[in-house]
Amino acid sequence: MRLLPLGIGNAFSIKYNNTSFLVETDKKYLIDVPKNLRKTLDKYSVDIKDINDVIITHYHADHLGDLEQFLQYKRWVENEKPTIYTKQEIFDVIEPFYSKIFDNKVSDNGKRLEKQYLSEIFDYIELNPEHPLLNGGTKIEIKDTFHTVPTFSVKLTYSKRSLANSSDTNFNPDLLNNFLSGSDFIIHEACSYEDPVHTYVKTLEEYVEKNKINNIHLAHIDDNLESSLPILKEGKWYDV
Repeated sequence: MRLLPLGIGNAFSIKYNNTSFLVETDKKYLIDVPKNLRKTLDKYSVDIKDINDVIITHYHADHLGDLEQFLQYKRWVENEKPTIYTKQEIFDVIEPFYSKIFDNKVSDNGKRLEKQYLSEIFDYIELNPEHPLLNGGTKIEIKDTFHTVPTFSVKLTYSKRSLANSSDTNFNPDLLNNFLSGSDFIIHEACSYEDPVHTYVKTLEEYVEKNKINNIHLAHIDDNLESSLPILKEGKWYDV
């Protein structure tokens, strides 16, 4: 299993790309779809043709800002049908929006033709916190977090190795103790200020030191964040 951080910044960062990860197991899973995806993939020598599996952790713009362009490219350039994995309550929000975007086919002269449906654009597989998904050789598990909209942490396990991403969340010891911990590689969000829906880095540092967690890495950071904990590097491949 390998990890490539495509971005490690929060929604307002100008120093970093918005947070997104490419996780390589028996497939290449894209976790969230931030803006400028194709440009970022090209920068890090990743072929978009190799990515057909997308996990959406929540529907804030910094996490799915390029989903439409990704789907358009797959449909009209590659003639491919990717798969989107997310919770039903998240899909119920994004589905009506994208239905309106993809609701018709267009002919060469600009006239609309027969009705087109989202089921022609991508497949949807529901993720459920109560039921891990075994997808080929990869197990996908999720756990709800506390954020401004429905959001989940995600853990991928492949060939006896596991990677867990906190996604957007307040500081939550239960999430760390009962979901993230035990993974071979942990990604946790952090910010340089106290925030009720994000994790204050000083609180996380104290917890990590007290509980001797040595495999945690930071992402979804603001431009002012400094930490004693390791910060992921954009464009660097990590072996998990």
